Amino acid sequence: MYQTIRRFIPALATLAALAGPTQAHEYYAEGLTFIHPWAEATAPGATDAPVYFRLDNVSRNDRLLSATTRLAERVELRGSDDLTAPALAAIAIAPAERLLFEPGHPHLLLRGLVTPLQWGRSYDLRVVFEKAGAIDVQISIGAH
Repeated sequence: MYQTIRRFIPALATLAALAGPTQAHEYYAEGLTFIHPWAEATAPGATDAPVYFRLDNVSRNDRLLSATTRLAERVELRGSDDLTAPALAAIAIAPAERLLFEPGHPHLLLRGLVTPLQWGRSYDLRVVFEKAGAIDVQISIGAH
């Protein structure tokens, strides 16, 4: 069996090299793990873009206070997809194994995009939690 496994190691190494460099999609902070922020590509002229992610291993109460990026004039904290509802001042985070920030649920909304989000690209975003502090992440466009 060891011989069989040994024969596959060079093939696996070649596949990994062909796949290109990988990007981290997990960001660690005190009391939580911020997982895979993503957004869809936007058309030229689009002004808004929602950003989704999940939090894993949340071990204490916290609050998501804000987010910033050079991609947009501002980033709003949203409780749902209802754009007629006011933006939230903060999003409460309770201890849980997994919290989803996805369509129809709390998420971030980039408002006043200064450039279209291009498929396959990654863009900087800083999220700020009350206790976990600031976390610098990369938004993956089209990869979710």
